[in-house]
Formats: sequence, C-alpha cells, structure tokens
Amino acid sequence: GRCRAHAPAGPRGPARVAAARGARWRRRRHGGARRGRDGRAAAALAAAARARPDRLRGRVGARRHRPRRGLPGPLGPAALRLPQRHGHCLCGPGGPRRRRRRRRARRARPRHRGRAVAAAAARPRIRELNDAAVYDNEYRTLIHGNSELKTVQIKNFDLRAESYFNNGDNISLSLFYKDFKNHIEMGFESGAISWQNIDKSNVKGIEFEINKSISKHFEFRTNVTLVKSNSIFIRKDIQYVNGEKISIPIDTVNRSMLGQAPYIINTLLMYKADSIGLTATISYNVQGPRLVITGIVKGRPDVFEMPRNTIDFKVTKNLGKHFNTSITIRDILNAKVRRAYKLPNTWVDYDSFRYGTNFNVSISYKL
Repeated sequence: GRCRAHAPAGPRGPARVAAARGARWRRRRHGGARRGRDGRAAAALAAAARARPDRLRGRVGARRHRPRRGLPGPLGPAALRLPQRHGHCLCGPGGPRRRRRRRRARRARPRHRGRAVAAAAARPRIRELNDAAVYDNEYRTLIHGNSELKTVQIKNFDLRAESYFNNGDNISLSLFYKDFKNHIEMGFESGAISWQNIDKSNVKGIEFEINKSISKHFEFRTNVTLVKSNSIFIRKDIQYVNGEKISIPIDTVNRSMLGQAPYIINTLLMYKADSIGLTATISYNVQGPRLVITGIVKGRPDVFEMPRNTIDFKVTKNLGKHFNTSITIRDILNAKVRRAYKLPNTWVDYDSFRYGTNFNVSISYKL
C-alpha cells in the first residue's frame, strides 16, 4: 500500500504489496471470493516474491497506488503496516488520516465574498420631540426639541471580502454605502440648539481590517476606515409669531454629516497566556475632525471636534475555575477634547476640556 519511492526493499516490501494487489484484483473479478483458487494463487504469488523479489519490483511500481481502507482478511491494512513512517508522503500507514487533515486544512482557509442590501428605520427620541427648552451645561445654552421630526429612512449597501488562514489570522476588506432620508441632526437656531430633519444624506467608504498572530502569545489587530459623507438640506430660520412656529427658507447647504469623521483608526496589541489565565491588551484610537454642532441658522458656524489620541489598557486574570478579575485604565494620556469652528484661514476654539483618566477594577464570578 505504499508508493514506489517509499516502498522498502526485500520480500517484506514490494512482495507483500504485490500479493495484496493480486488478491484484491481476484476478489473483485470473482465476486469477492477469498478462499480456494484465489487464496492459492495469492499464496503462490507471495512465495514467488520471496524467492525472486527483484522480478516483482517493476510490477509493483507499474502504477501509482493509494491504499484502500477496509481490505478484508490477513491481506488487509494490518498486514501492510510497516515500521517506518513518511511524514511527507500520503502513502502507507496513516496516509488517509494525513489526507483528511490536509483536506480539512484547505477547508479551514475559506475566502468569502459577501453582498448585503438592507433597509432600516430610526425614530426620534422623546427628548428630540419635546418642545420644552432646557438649559444644557455642556453646550452652555438652551436646548429644545422639535415635535415635527420625521422617522429616518436608511438604506444600506455592503460588499465584503475576507480570508482566513490556518494559524487563525484573517484579513478583510469592505465597501459600504448608506443612504439617509430625513436624517436627524442637532444644530444652532436663533438663541438655542434644536434638532431638525435633513432632506438627503449619504455615507460611503472603505474599511480594512487585519488580525495577525505575531507569536505564540502576542496578537495584533487593526482597523482602518476611510469615509466620505454628504448632507444636503434647505436651511431655515425658525420664528415664533403669536405663539406659532414658522419656518422661513434661507438657502441650500451642502456639507458633511453630523458626527461622521473622515477617517477612523483602531489598533490593538494583545498578550494572552492560557496556561496561567492571563490576558493583557493595549489599544489606540484616533479619528478625524467630526461635526458635532451644525449651524442651522445662517451666520452660525459649524462646530467640529478635533482629532484626539486615546490609549487604553486592560489586564484580565482568571482566579481559579469560577473567579475572574480585571483592571482597566481608560484614556491614559488624558487627552484634551477640543471643539472649534472654522474661519476662512484658521480654527477658533469653541470650548476645550478633559474627561480625565478613568480606573476600573472588577471581580466577576462565572457559574
């Protein structure tokens, strides 16, 4: 049952293989008979091979052969089992198992291409619908809702390709496009901040993700997203006349969407030691300038939150079979949050503050 290149010389190699092959051929030809004339022919062939093994060597190597499982009788796989193994060869004992393992390994490396089209709806929150004006300490001005807000209609189009490797690494690339109707945005009005529906908005971009095992204990992950967003709406001035709210159209505005950054970068480095139940991760995040307050009223500028570099750290340790403890440190650099609006030649600060570094220690119990 071995290929010619790895068949051992002597009567225990090709001779026994030839005997097994002849007996199997006769069983197929004569309906599976194992005794009588077939048995005597196989014995005679084996005796001849022991006497003159050199004459059968060419006969054994005439065809490439892969062993079949379930060969009955003394000429089955047990009789063909020889002491040496060939890890690089698919013939001989263990060959079928190696072939199955290789097939499974090939199946473990799928390359997927996915397409998705979906529709969704987002309803306004109660706070956004409430017309009552409330002073907001963050923005330091009055904020009131808009009872005339409409439900947001969203259409999603996604195209994704990804590939997985034997060692657990994977890589993916995604293209996406999202179309919004009646998108809700927050912006400045005359003397207050409120919400309004945007006639038409869209987001399109590309996302790249990679997961790479650096060594036995270290793993690296990164995600990079590039986005281009656009909103088109008619800017209106809201006035109250005799207790009634009146919207007066002013002009048409074309700008980026509220809250959407032009780029987002996430990176993570993980250390994992399963033998002692320890996992440690350090992550980095940065995103481009994103619009946080829009100028609904003409003359009020758009306010952007500037890029902010954040680093977080987390370590987790298993304590026995059921207990788990973790320590998390968020925003190690205590990066400053800076919001500014753009003038023709420069950026002017709207405000700036720091959230502070956050420490969290937790202990959990698993059933």
